[in-house]
Amino acid sequence: MLPHRPQGQAIVVMAALAGFALSAGVASARPVARLVVSPDSGAVGTRVSVRASGLPPRVNGLVVFDDRTVASFRTTTAGSFATRFAVPRGRSVRAVISTRMLGKDRGADVSQSAHTTSFKVTAPRSKSGSTGSKHGGSNGGGGGSGAGTGSTGSTGSTGSTGPTGSTGSTGPTGSTGPTGGSGPSGGPPPTGSSGPTGSTGGGSSAGTWDPPRSLTWYWQLQGTVNNTEPVAVYDIDGFDNTTSEVATLHAKGIRAICYIDVGTAENWRSDYSSFPASVLGAANGWPGEKWVDVRQLSVLEPIMTTRFRMCKEKGFDAVEPDNMDGYENKSGFPLTAANQLTYDEWVAGEVHSLGMAVFQKNDGEQTASLKSHFDGALTEECNVYEECSSFTPYLAEGKPVLNAEYRSSNAFCTADDGTGIMGARFSLELNGKTFEPCW
Repeated sequence: MLPHRPQGQAIVVMAALAGFALSAGVASARPVARLVVSPDSGAVGTRVSVRASGLPPRVNGLVVFDDRTVASFRTTTAGSFATRFAVPRGRSVRAVISTRMLGKDRGADVSQSAHTTSFKVTAPRSKSGSTGSKHGGSNGGGGGSGAGTGSTGSTGSTGSTGPTGSTGSTGPTGSTGPTGGSGPSGGPPPTGSSGPTGSTGGGSSAGTWDPPRSLTWYWQLQGTVNNTEPVAVYDIDGFDNTTSEVATLHAKGIRAICYIDVGTAENWRSDYSSFPASVLGAANGWPGEKWVDVRQLSVLEPIMTTRFRMCKEKGFDAVEPDNMDGYENKSGFPLTAANQLTYDEWVAGEVHSLGMAVFQKNDGEQTASLKSHFDGALTEECNVYEECSSFTPYLAEGKPVLNAEYRSSNAFCTADDGTGIMGARFSLELNGKTFEPCW
C-alpha cells in the first residue's frame, strides 16, 4: 500500500442533509465536526453547497442524499471539505447522519452520531398562462392540481414542472378544486419535455449528474471490468460494456462515464463502416486507428450522436470524448484550433442534450474557451508534459480535473494533491492491472 494512500474512505451519509457533531466519546482532542448545507430546501435540480469541518484529515468520502450518492469529497489536512450537488428526485425525509471509515472489505465506525434533520424537497409553483389546456409537465401521478379554468392535460414526460402550455382549446370554467396531494415520490419528476401541447418544462439539468470537484475515480478500457474499487465513478468503454455492467456500478452507488472516441475512427468498432473515406486521415499511432476530419460536421455529427445515445441507453451518467486534439497532431488534415473548438463545443452540447455530463479530454490549450461547456476535465500525464496548470480553471469553478499518469513512480501525487487534481497511476494499456490513486 502506498504511503500516501489512506486506509479507507469516510462516508458522510446524508439522507436528509443538516448539521451534525461527532459523539463526545470519539477523539476528544478532535474539533467538533460541523456540516453546513445551503440552501436547506429546494426543488429537484436545486444546487446545494455542502461544507464541513472537524473531520479526519485527508480522507475520501461520499455525500449521500436519502439512498443516493450525489457527490464525493476529500478532506483537507485541516479536516474540512466543500462540494456541491443537485437535488435528486426523492421524498422529504428525516434520517441519521454519520461518518464512517470504510475499507475495501469492511468498515469501522468512527462516529455514533444520532442527530437527525430533514431537507425539504419542494415543487416549483406553476406559472399561470393563457386559457389553454394544462399539458406542461404536471406533478407526478396522484399529486395533480385541482381543476381550474380548462381541463387538466396529461402529465409531461419526466421533468420538473413545466410552464403552462401555449394557447390551446378553452375548456369550460370549472369550480376551483382542492389542491391535490403529493405524488408517490412527494416531489416533481426529473427533467423531461412537457405534455402534448404544452411548451417544454424548465430545469432540464435536474436529471444530469453534476460531478463534484474532488471526484475519486477508476479508469479501465480493456478486459473484464474490476468493479470493486471504492471510488465515486468508473470510466469504462461505451461499446464493450453492457447495460448490466453499468447497473452493477449504480447498485454500488458508483457513477459511470462512457468512453467514446470522437476524434479518431477505430476499425474494430461496430460502426466503423459509417465513416466515409473522405473523413479518415493519418494513423494516430494506435493500430487500426485514424484521425477524422472534424471540419466535416455533417458527416460526423450523426455518427457521434448515435454513439452518445448508446451511452444514454446503457445508463451512463457522463461521456469521456477522446482525441479532442487532432489539430495539435499530424492528422492528415489542415485542422485549426478554431475547427477543433467548434467540434468540441458541439460534442459538449449534444451530450448535455441527452441528459449526461461530459468531460474535456486533453486539449488544455483551449480550456479557457471550453470550461463553460464541459463539466470537468480528464488529462493524461499533465505532469510529464508540464501542462497541469492548463486545467486548473476547472478547479476554480468547482469542477473536477482527473489526471492519469503512466510513469513507474507516484512522485507526481505531491503536485496533484497540492493543486486539487485527482491523480492516479495506471498501466498504459488501461487494463486494470495498475491502479494507484493519490488520494
